[in-house]
Amino acid sequence: MNINNNPSSDEIRRKRIKRQIIMISSLFCVLILVLGIISYNLASNMLREQLVFKCKSVALTVASVIASDSDGYKNFLQTMDMDSEYYNRTKDLMMNIKHANVDQVFYIYTEARVDNDSMMYIIGGEDPSSTMYTAPGVIDTLVAANREAYDKKVPTAGVNFEDTEYGTRLSAYAPIIHKDTGEFLGLVGADITKIQYNNVMNLILFETIAGILIVFIFFVLIVLLF
Repeated sequence: MNINNNPSSDEIRRKRIKRQIIMISSLFCVLILVLGIISYNLASNMLREQLVFKCKSVALTVASVIASDSDGYKNFLQTMDMDSEYYNRTKDLMMNIKHANVDQVFYIYTEARVDNDSMMYIIGGEDPSSTMYTAPGVIDTLVAANREAYDKKVPTAGVNFEDTEYGTRLSAYAPIIHKDTGEFLGLVGADITKIQYNNVMNLILFETIAGILIVFIFFVLIVLLF
């Protein structure tokens, strides 16, 4: 008695369809992975641009407010009197602005150039009790962005994060111009930190990976059903 062990035409057709589904699913998963990587890189660049734009907007706003009392700021540059009414009023204002923008801006401060390679912090938006507080008169090294702002006396922003004594930062600057004389009085700086940036990018990365895994699991289930 002969037993026919050859697969039926239905089984052959089912296996062929399954192979096609596996091949299409694999290609689609690779496509999703590539699109996910591209989307992540685009999101990285867009986020950095948005944060820099926010920093520049805050710096311009603070520079405008300080310029409205140009004589008061110019006098403080000469006296550095931290007990003065001007200092306390301006300090409170900058702390409030920083608090209102804390998710996008980590540091807000004014500064004045000391020499070709260094600058001096004047008034900052940090609480004096904070470990991040910098007193007026502290010297720091110029970076590319504020060097350009000093040289050209125009708003500028960094392109990449730079390592500094105060952490890895990306900064934007706006000039402080005396409202009556046009004298250049220094800069307002607003910074984001690499930690802030990474926190948002980690969330985007998690969402991207989750989306890719969901698609992958979906196609695995389809293959198993066949």
